[in-house]
Amino acid sequence: MLCTVAQIKTIMGETGSGDDAVLLEIAKSVTAQFEEYCQRKFIVGDYTEYHQGPGNVLHVNAWPIVSVVSVKESCAYDFDSAAALTANSDYRIVKAGLNGVLQRLDCDWPKQADSVQVIYRGGYTAAGDTPGDGEKVVPESLRGAAIKQCICELTRRNNPGSKGESFDGGDSQLHTLKPFLPEVLKVLELFRNPAGFCI
Repeated sequence: MLCTVAQIKTIMGETGSGDDAVLLEIAKSVTAQFEEYCQRKFIVGDYTEYHQGPGNVLHVNAWPIVSVVSVKESCAYDFDSAAALTANSDYRIVKAGLNGVLQRLDCDWPKQADSVQVIYRGGYTAAGDTPGDGEKVVPESLRGAAIKQCICELTRRNNPGSKGESFDGGDSQLHTLKPFLPEVLKVLELFRNPAGFCI
């Protein structure tokens, strides 16, 4: 998640634990909605994606890039047999992976759909976790936006006139979030994937 229950409660000035289960579900939902809106993955993980040109740059879905396992090209989609490209000879990781861009050197990426396979580790360390080797924590502005949106969703949930949430029994689950706060949207615009999602 982009923020923890403890971080949300600190901003709220809340010390009780009565809303902890609800806040956990809200924080999960806010993270998922942020990822959907920004067309990218925020939380660090191991990913396999397929890209194509035109042009000599491609944008992965989870950044910053922590490490690249392999980059292969195959217009026949036989990636098992394809030779892996060599970093800093065939391609380079731009700006140390901070913006998720891989640049092909001396030529363009193939234009055929899904003809470039990228296996890599990328994204920010989840809030509350210790960063692994080469990993980066969630930027303060993004974490703050997530906290603001979580507090807003809790307020809406506690408002009797609120609609769109479902909290059944002890297992609270937020199905659909209301629109983002204007100040949250301004932050999210800074983190959107310019290339859109690629599988």
